[in-house]
Amino acid sequence: MFRRTPQLARVTRTCSFQRSLPASNRQYRRVKSLSGSTSDARDERLLKKLEAQLTAVKEQIKADEQDAIGILDKFAKNSQIENHNAYFWERILNNDDRRQLSEHGINSMEDLQAAYHEADIAMTSPPFPKLESLEPRLQVAHELHKLIPERIAAARRARSSSTLKRFFGGLI
Repeated sequence: MFRRTPQLARVTRTCSFQRSLPASNRQYRRVKSLSGSTSDARDERLLKKLEAQLTAVKEQIKADEQDAIGILDKFAKNSQIENHNAYFWERILNNDDRRQLSEHGINSMEDLQAAYHEADIAMTSPPFPKLESLEPRLQVAHELHKLIPERIAAARRARSSSTLKRFFGGLI
């Protein structure tokens, strides 16, 4: 009747062997169809979740844009920041320096910078006068303006050494 070929026998043996194994050890997986109501419900849940994430991301982007616009509006003024040089005037220049400057009509850091600039222009243009030959107001402004970087460096050194002393418990 029906004669088995060696090829069919081998397939039959493999199938009978696989039937005796548990489902986890089989070499194939059973494929479920995705056309059922369970998959439709799962797709609907996933779609709702993704739509919620999309709206959250859009709201976050809109909030970030508003924050960026607010920051730009805050800092994009054409005027200078008020008292932006107050630190140098109060901390770097001591009371004697400020008194000496006020005697010559210099009452702010802006006035000091203007006087220094005026002295610098006078000394770098012909006839190239020396600092001693300039008017006293420009001399004082030039000398004190030149001291600012040195005083800043000294303040930084003092701050770093106090930090080290505090860190090492006074051993330095």
